[in-house]
This record gives sequence, structure tokens and C-alpha cells, in this order.
Amino acid sequence: MRPARLIDAPRLAALHETCFPDSPWDEAYWQDAVMLTVVEVAEQGLCQLRVAADEAEVMTICVAPEARGQGLGRMLLRAAAARAHGAGADRLFLEVAVENAPARSLYAKLGFKAVGLRKGYYAAGGDALVLARDLPLEEPGAGD
Repeated sequence: MRPARLIDAPRLAALHETCFPDSPWDEAYWQDAVMLTVVEVAEQGLCQLRVAADEAEVMTICVAPEARGQGLGRMLLRAAAARAHGAGADRLFLEVAVENAPARSLYAKLGFKAVGLRKGYYAAGGDALVLARDLPLEEPGAGD
């Protein structure tokens, strides 16, 4: 796992398309993303955050289907959040589909709390929960 580089753009586009087939984010998008946002990459996953002043937002996180359930998403999110915190962000936000139980479980374990609901947020009409938590991203119970 490491910060993404321009040379990673084709792989980022392919991986994101594997996880989100309807996404319009192509190689050109990922070239810009690597330069303008926080992108952590691993062999089978990626996490992108946008930092604005003292806030950060998860733009996308994805793990290849064959690598899910092994903690990679958690590691990617923690690494990206640490970089965002280092860039001055004190709070992290994200949207997650109400019906996406595995992702909601991950975020709950990391201490995210619901702060809003976006009705019809997704193209297919699904609702999204807005979750947030303070940075740094220490897991609840860490240090106990």
C-alpha cells in the first residue's frame, strides 16, 4: 500500500471499473485525481479522499471482489485518512448506500456515525447515509 502515482492511472481506472462498472471515471480522471486528491493504492484496492480546509471526504473506496473481507478496505481508509489529517483535515465525511451492509459495518467499526441521509443519491435511486467522524482515525477502543 502506498500513495498513488501518475503511472498508476490505468490500473486505478481498471480497478475502479471492476468495482463500479457504471462509473465514468476513466484513466484521465485518475491522472487528475492522483495530482489533486489523496489516493492510496494497493494491489487489489484503492481509496480516494478530497481535502478542503479542515475537512476531508471519501470520494471512493474499492477492493477487488476476490480480496474483500480481509481488512484491505480498512487499511486503505486508515492510510488515506492519515494523509488527509497530515494535510490539515480534522473531520472525515463519506456517503454509503443504505443497503451496503458490509461497508456500513466497516465504517461503524472505525467509529463513523450517521449525520444525514441523502434521498435518491445514487443513479438507481438508492438512498445514502452521510457518515462522519473526527480525525485522526483511531479505532474505538484503541489504547484502552
